[in-house]
Amino acid sequence: MKVIFFANGNTACLDDYGQVPVLQKSWMQLYIEFLETQGVNPEDIIFQFPNGGVAKAIRIEDGWNWSFD
Repeated sequence: MKVIFFANGNTACLDDYGQVPVLQKSWMQLYIEFLETQGVNPEDIIFQFPNGGVAKAIRIEDGWNWSFD
């Protein structure tokens, strides 16, 4: 199995047969959810990505997403 972290916050998980969607939760989403468990509002955080991009967390109907400035 192979896990690939992309600079836009997404993750790909592959096995011998291709992608495994159920295991492809983005690391950005995981960290946003972790912040919530610690009592931190993710909307108050500026996220700096490895490629230099800056993103803000946005609450959506069924969880979280993010946008780049």
